[in-house]
Amino acid sequence: MNISTSALCWRYYNGLLAIMVTGFVSLIGFLFIFMGYQSRDTEEIYAKNGVTAEATVTGKEHKIAPRPGGPKQDYSFVPDIFSARTDDLGQLAEKAIRSA
Repeated sequence: MNISTSALCWRYYNGLLAIMVTGFVSLIGFLFIFMGYQSRDTEEIYAKNGVTAEATVTGKEHKIAPRPGGPKQDYSFVPDIFSARTDDLGQLAEKAIRSA
């Protein structure tokens, strides 16, 4: 029995299924490339126009909350709202009044 190389490859790789799997994997790869490109663009925009924030944690509060299966302690951090400069707070208040 004589069989050509291309026919042997077609049978070995299971024909149409191999083409469908290759197409599906390529599509997934293109989606990952697209998502990476979009993520990079977003990061570049943030690097140009983004604003960083700083906070100081002054304490940690906790309370016991009743839950099914027994009480559980909840922890929360208390930000230091008084460390901001007063002129910053005044400017924020003026902006809030203007926008209202």
